[in-house]
Amino acid sequence: MRTLRRLAVLLVTATMFAGCTGDAPVTPPVAAPSPPPVTPSVTPTPDPSPRPPPQPRPFRLELTATRSRPTGNAPLFGRPAGRPTRRSRVAARRAARTLERYLNAMFVDRDTRTTLTPVRKLLTRRARRALQTRDAAALGAGLRRIAGGNTGAARARAAVLHGPDRVFAVTLTYTARIRARYPQAQRTLRQHGSMVFVPTPRGWRADLVDVRLDQFRPRLPDTPTPSATP
Repeated sequence: MRTLRRLAVLLVTATMFAGCTGDAPVTPPVAAPSPPPVTPSVTPTPDPSPRPPPQPRPFRLELTATRSRPTGNAPLFGRPAGRPTRRSRVAARRAARTLERYLNAMFVDRDTRTTLTPVRKLLTRRARRALQTRDAAALGAGLRRIAGGNTGAARARAAVLHGPDRVFAVTLTYTARIRARYPQAQRTLRQHGSMVFVPTPRGWRADLVDVRLDQFRPRLPDTPTPSATP
């Protein structure tokens, strides 16, 4: 009887010991969260200063044709002009140089462009007295100061009125273009018309002026229209 009791106690003890050690689930240890990666701080690079716009190159006025108009042919309308004499060609080139200097002073030279200074040096005294505000604007005076740009073609035709031993006047019909750049915009300027130059003690000057100054916005590239998919 004692042996049975002792055996029962041993069985109960073994059962309790097995329940505490072998059958209980073991919880694995939880790993500590890893710290987020440290991103190195980048110091922003300051933007470089904006480059100044390119400056226009000087105009080179091309004299494409020279016609001779002797005073003896003046009353005869429709009579063809004669061949230009040496005196006519020299006068035409000198008048063209005056026009070229005016174009460069008005639209190219940083110190004088869009001011009245080139206009005063272009015109005769009589023409300066008759100058009005809209006339000066057509010649370029009073426009916004040009920050930069690119010069285009400048071409002129000359008609020289002369006598047997002197030249009285040179009429230049011309067109000049420049793509002007402003701080926030671009414009294409086109000046065209006629000027009648006469000889003066200070050289050839424009005594009669009939010109226009047109401004155009640059054309934007065409944007293709997206096609509808069925």
